[in-house]
Amino acid sequence: MRIPAPDQHTQNMANFPIGTVVKLKSGGPKMTVKEEVKRLPGNFVCTWFENGKVGTGTFSETTLERFEEGTATSTLSKGPAAVKAELS
Repeated sequence: MRIPAPDQHTQNMANFPIGTVVKLKSGGPKMTVKEEVKRLPGNFVCTWFENGKVGTGTFSETTLERFEEGTATSTLSKGPAAVKAELS
């Protein structure tokens, strides 16, 4: 396993600092970046609320984008399970 240069971690965190509100590029709920996975640079642990429950998952930065108010689409109110069901 290749260990990234120290500045790679800094660059990844600059893209999605802890507390940044993000969403999957493919849709889904708003999520908050909780931390970067130190063993897997460029992967972030995110949390979200769905049906009154907290969800947590790890996502590659290539699948995430910053959430911006006013750009919401109908898929943003749907959770990952609903989006997956639509794709099936």
